[in-house]
Parts: sequence; structure tokens; C-alpha cells
Amino acid sequence: MNAPNYVLHPSLMYGMWSGWDSKPVSTKPKFYADATELGIEVMGKLSEEAVAVSKALQETCPSLNVVPIIGIYDWLLSAYDNKIADKTNLYTAVRSNEAYAQIYHPLKSVEGGRFVPDFSSRYLTEDIAFGLLPTRGIAEIVKVPTPTMDTVILWAQKI
Repeated sequence: MNAPNYVLHPSLMYGMWSGWDSKPVSTKPKFYADATELGIEVMGKLSEEAVAVSKALQETCPSLNVVPIIGIYDWLLSAYDNKIADKTNLYTAVRSNEAYAQIYHPLKSVEGGRFVPDFSSRYLTEDIAFGLLPTRGIAEIVKVPTPTMDTVILWAQKI
């Protein structure tokens, strides 16, 4: 539960593409530097839900020795402190992280030099299947509501 990709990737994919009109785009959006406010909001909420699940699991099953997880903002600061230009909040930290500056959304090229999102990328196929879904399953067992996880999972099932 402590690997952050299942919080980072699906949230930013959701933020960029959940309202997509299915028309190809002319430019390649950067994955982190062009992160939308919605994507960052979803990231924060997914993180809060994951932390709540971790805490509930620790309380419910103390013999498991669950390693506590930290929120995504704190994780970013601990992992990339010297690479983040603006640490004001989660939104600015994600968008100003030098380590992420040249990472682009997973895209497929289509005619006319345009692009469409690649929904078969690991950002969705792996991070949801091996991160969000197991966390959501544990949440159900320990009775932690996960409305944001549910929203992202249901969106990913439809695309």
C-alpha cells in the first residue's frame, strides 16, 4: 500500500481524460507539469482514503504489522524535496517537480500528427489492478468508505 503509483497515475489520468470529448489533441500534455486541478484534487482524496485504509487495517489487524503509509504530499516532499521548486501545496509540488518535468501522458499517434490517450498504459492497467482495487477491497473489509477510489475505478472500467 505504500507505493504511491496507484495514487499518482490514475488520478492524473482521470483529471486529464475523464471529460475528454474523444477528439484527438494536437499537443502532448506533460503528465505532471500539466496536471489539472481536478487530477490533483483526486490525487489528494485518493491519498486520504489510502491512509485511512492503512490506519483502519492497523487497528483491525495489529498482528499484521502493517507499515503505516504517509499522504502523497508528504511522500513527494520526502522523495523529491530538492527537486520541487514550489512546495506551497500538492498542486504546486506535483507541477513543479523537476524530476517529473519531461514525462508525458501515455498517448497513441493518430493521423494528422494528433494524439489520443493510451488507456492501455500501465498507469491504468497496472496501477488500478494492483493498487486501487486491492486497497478498495481492504477498505471494504475494514469498513472505510472510498468514494474517490470508486469514482476512478468505475471511470476506468468504462473506457
